[in-house]
Amino acid sequence: LVGLPLAAVEKLMPTLTLPSCEGLLGQVTATQHAVRGALLERAFAVTKGNDWDKAARFVSVLDDPGITKNIANLTAPDLKRLAKGARNGPGGGDPRLIGQIRAKIMAGPGELFGKVSVRMAPKDGVDTGPFGGPDRAYTCQTDITFTPDIDVVDATSIAFVQSMSLLGTTSKKSEDDRKGMDERLNAKGQGIDRAPTMRSGWYQQNDDGTYAPKIPTTGVIPGFAIGTASQPATMTDTPDGKKAGTTWSYETSIIAQEGKDKGLIYAVVTWSFVVDDKLRIVDHKHDVADRPTADFAAAVGAWNRQAAGSSPQPKGQQQLPVFRSVDPATPVQRCGSEVHDGCACAEDRPVQRQVPATRTALDAIQGAPMYDLLPRLAAQPAAIRADETAGQASGGPRLVTAMRAVAAKGSPWEGFLAAQNARLASLPPDQIGDIITFLGGPKEARYYKAGEIKGKEFGGKFDGLVDPVAGAVTLYFRVRFDADGVRWGPAPAGTPEAAAEAVAGRAKFEADFKGKVESTWSYKGKVKPACAIGKISAFTTKVVVTVVEAGEHTLFKLWSEAQEGRSNAKPGEGNLKTRDTEERTGTSQVSDPTGKHPEQVTTTQAPAAHEFGHALGLHHPHCPGADDVCYGVTAEERRDIMGAGNLLQVIRRGGKVVHDDFGPFEAIAKTWGDEKLTGALAPCNTWSAV
Repeated sequence: LVGLPLAAVEKLMPTLTLPSCEGLLGQVTATQHAVRGALLERAFAVTKGNDWDKAARFVSVLDDPGITKNIANLTAPDLKRLAKGARNGPGGGDPRLIGQIRAKIMAGPGELFGKVSVRMAPKDGVDTGPFGGPDRAYTCQTDITFTPDIDVVDATSIAFVQSMSLLGTTSKKSEDDRKGMDERLNAKGQGIDRAPTMRSGWYQQNDDGTYAPKIPTTGVIPGFAIGTASQPATMTDTPDGKKAGTTWSYETSIIAQEGKDKGLIYAVVTWSFVVDDKLRIVDHKHDVADRPTADFAAAVGAWNRQAAGSSPQPKGQQQLPVFRSVDPATPVQRCGSEVHDGCACAEDRPVQRQVPATRTALDAIQGAPMYDLLPRLAAQPAAIRADETAGQASGGPRLVTAMRAVAAKGSPWEGFLAAQNARLASLPPDQIGDIITFLGGPKEARYYKAGEIKGKEFGGKFDGLVDPVAGAVTLYFRVRFDADGVRWGPAPAGTPEAAAEAVAGRAKFEADFKGKVESTWSYKGKVKPACAIGKISAFTTKVVVTVVEAGEHTLFKLWSEAQEGRSNAKPGEGNLKTRDTEERTGTSQVSDPTGKHPEQVTTTQAPAAHEFGHALGLHHPHCPGADDVCYGVTAEERRDIMGAGNLLQVIRRGGKVVHDDFGPFEAIAKTWGDEKLTGALAPCNTWSAV
């Protein structure tokens, strides 16, 4: 092989089996680049789809262009499986490979295997002074939810292990006086967070392996993902205290406790708050990451040493298992320190074909907070600002999003949010706010990710934006389409003509879906608070739809028009036919409002716009079921978008609201009001449609 021309090597590769590739890779030296690269690519080709752990091991050794080429045609589900294979390996996955996968599926940190939502609700304590009686404790209720992605997660139980530190803000010394805690702290004063009497290191797990019923202020509901069935994993922790001048820091790992993925860490949430000398919480923040820090691994090790020692706390303390994706990245065999022509294996640092100064400049700023990163990026030469390949290698999707924000400076900020919504949604809310402000949006505008929108009826189903300056509420909806069940034209399957029909047909459907939904649901009414906010008494309502390959709010399976069955949807999933973006007109017999006199009503509706409403969490106007009567028994109900018509409205019976198509917009506004309309303005935070 080494003596053959490259063309001959490449011609031979398709004949090699996996054992042949593995055996030859053991004989080829690290500097025989052409042959080594060809063998790695062949080994990846024969393992992808069959053994993702091995496939990840082979592709992660390639250079950046090699990784890009070899994963280019993988579907979003297969990219997630490849990421899982990488995370199963030593070190939890090469960051170069993981970074490219996250960029392709537009997943933010910690979102390779599902969606993570975090809500912190700090409440100040009260320092009553020397004569005022007992101080009142501060609290910081924190809710964490992980919704597993059924494409890639296989676990019968998903739970949490949490480390924490309680340090004096000035002294940096531990002030955690719980029994046994001082014996399991790592070098930074962090320890596994369990009550002194509990034997299990899993957060809130009982000694017998069960979990007590969750209450609003504390507890865990384990999640799972088995086939197409799944349940989110949720936990609530409400630390409280009266110690002034302290910093409370937590690292919460979301882990497969049981099942095929056992021991795999899906995501990590770090969260913290700072208490001043008056018992006020002056700062709180959270972040989401793919894998835990080395400090978490040290805390787990300290817990296990305590459990195995002569004086465990408590008696019978149980060791935690070995978790995957904890250890620092294990080095792989790479080329060395030089860039060689034709090299197809990786260096100690990612191989970059761009001018080294580009990476140097981006590396120097990519870790800055978003509010600082954006102006520093804007000050760079145009060639550096535009080099997204170097940006992806340097700072991942976050830096690329920042680069696009800088490029959009001077254009309407709302347009950037619409065009880049899938990328923006992977960022923490405060960073989205920094981008809005940088682009000229009002500081008062607030973007809410789906998990932040409150209310069982509509929470978690879409993103939202409130701009109190313009008086606008915008609903952002990301949709993915699975078109495997569609035949787009008459050409025989497997032919180039059929492929061209599929590309054109799908592109038209996606554009029509976006256009029909946005035109049906936007600017059809306003929502107003109980009292005017400044000069604005009511807010306009608008919908923005973004078609994505990953990170969707709802996945619709598409079917050919001749397929049996009705279109349908619920939050997260649905079924549509390829002509559902076209309007249809029908006439039905209904009753007048008294129910005594029949009448005819003619309605027009595009089914896609109706099913979109179901994806938001809305029901039919007369009743929640699928019977025809639920679509409406009066003309008003029948004309509703959730009936058989195209009107957005509020329906009342006996003066009581029984159906409100503006409920999703009101939920976004109410979430904003919970944050902004406090104190004397709190009574204003009741919203209704006008």
